[in-house]
Amino acid sequence: MKYIKLIDGSPSGYSYNQLKKDNPNTSFPQTPTEELLASYDVYPLTIEGEPEYSKKNKKLVKGSVVNTNGSWVQKWVEEDRNAGDVAYQVRKTRDQLLSSTDYVVLKAVEDSYVSGLPVEISNVWLNYRQALRDITEHVKFPYLDDNDWPNKP
Repeated sequence: MKYIKLIDGSPSGYSYNQLKKDNPNTSFPQTPTEELLASYDVYPLTIEGEPEYSKKNKKLVKGSVVNTNGSWVQKWVEEDRNAGDVAYQVRKTRDQLLSSTDYVVLKAVEDSYVSGLPVEISNVWLNYRQALRDITEHVKFPYLDDNDWPNKP
């Protein structure tokens, strides 16, 4: 369980073990009551559930701790993700999509080797793979929506 301690009226992260260390001459029960904790200005902290947010463009960070109807609650705050971090994730996704289509190229090369005929790869696959390579040139890069990606044939 997480706790806060009020220090000069402001909540600060705290633990039950820290309370015991701060009061070495006091015998504490294994499980404290809220009344006992309150006598030391220590209160249980509830972590608010994560809100829905765009994981591609935003990140959640811990916000302020507020007293809501007598309970202390850790809030979340949405922040824009750093463009460099988003670009890294887009490139990583692009690379994974390219790797997942390598079998098309490898199969064509293998067939060409066996048959002795020139390598032939469908233009649909070539265009898809080129569109993946060009994704970093997209006007919305790095903040792409799902429909900004090329469709896999």
